[in-house]
Amino acid sequence: TLKKKELWRFQGTPSGATASPRAMGSVFTFYREGRVMLLDLETGTRIWDIRTSPNPISAIRSISQVGDAGILLTKLAGTDLVRERRLPSGALLFTPSGTPLRHATGEENWSLPAFAGDAVYTLGSSGTLMAVKASDKSQIFSNRLHNTPLPVLAAPIVTPERIAVHINQETHVFGPDGKTRQYQLKHSVFRAEGAGDLTPAGLLTATSGGLVQSDFASGKLLWKWDTRGLAGYGLSPTHAWAITVDGLIGVDLKDGSPGIPLAIPRNSSQVAVDGKRLVVAQGPFAVGLATPETEFQQLFKTKVTDTKISYRFKGFLAATGGLVLFSHAEGGIVCISAADGKVLWTFPAPKFTSPLLVSGDRVWFAAEGIGLRALALKDGAPAWAFEAGDAQNFTPFLHEGKPAFWSVEGWMLKPE
Repeated sequence: TLKKKELWRFQGTPSGATASPRAMGSVFTFYREGRVMLLDLETGTRIWDIRTSPNPISAIRSISQVGDAGILLTKLAGTDLVRERRLPSGALLFTPSGTPLRHATGEENWSLPAFAGDAVYTLGSSGTLMAVKASDKSQIFSNRLHNTPLPVLAAPIVTPERIAVHINQETHVFGPDGKTRQYQLKHSVFRAEGAGDLTPAGLLTATSGGLVQSDFASGKLLWKWDTRGLAGYGLSPTHAWAITVDGLIGVDLKDGSPGIPLAIPRNSSQVAVDGKRLVVAQGPFAVGLATPETEFQQLFKTKVTDTKISYRFKGFLAATGGLVLFSHAEGGIVCISAADGKVLWTFPAPKFTSPLLVSGDRVWFAAEGIGLRALALKDGAPAWAFEAGDAQNFTPFLHEGKPAFWSVEGWMLKPE
């Protein structure tokens, strides 16, 4: 007869609800009484265990391997991905199991976050507004606000008294619970990173017919400015600079009074403000200066002219300290002197980049094929890099005054 020899034994607590264990490669994973445990298959030594909710609705129903990314834990209420690989230094995740929101909730994408105190707010692509405590990753609330997928995700606008969420062509304002609706406004989607802006004077929204400023507390109309064919706008501390069929018009944020139109090309789509300089882009193809003294001054134009490119890539623009940075249709970034139009440096990229973030003496961005990057503003020299195979999922933004990258999967990376 075949004699059996016990190789090892793991002594745990009395069995509770237990998912079917899985032996995968050199490890053995199982779930018991609110904990997921990973054991060395040869010795039975515990490599790690993670506490999950003991609530029956959150109990693990199955465990499976996902390539080399980690262990996939399927629950009645969602899915968690427990990573085997070490996450990069500076990674911040907002679920107790240490997984991106995408895998914990099943929502495909998550908007750029808004932070208020210890809370993180983000909007999911299926219309769910979620708030999480940054300190302990516990969920403050998760409210379904819309029943159809959202093609454009903009960060919520959050104050201690209310939360504004952009859902398709409406801005909905809720109480701090994210559930009690206070009022709603109509808007048009001109900029994915901000379908509305909270200015010192109120909540600014836009439609193709003009700009509207409302009192953020009550939703009461403060002023309305009508125009023809509004194609986009940018902000300075005192004005909203609107791209219209009549030209570039500065609208006073206090009372909505418009200035004299400045001449710009008909296909203008973006404007960035750098002090008194007004930098205007024509999709991902060209960029120049609008001034009251002279006609529009073109600074840069790509050799690529295929308008179909603009269907999937709008180009990205930033301006600071007399420098114009433009991510364009040829797949790269160009830095131009606004004073004399001289190209100071270029940076080629194999794919189109993310939006550009200027912070300190660097410009931050992400691009598929080269990962997450920071370049020195003065000469374009590499200043920081992180290899990411899914770089197209990341967008740079400011967190606590410092640059960070947000992934649409629902987690963030802070360069150190």
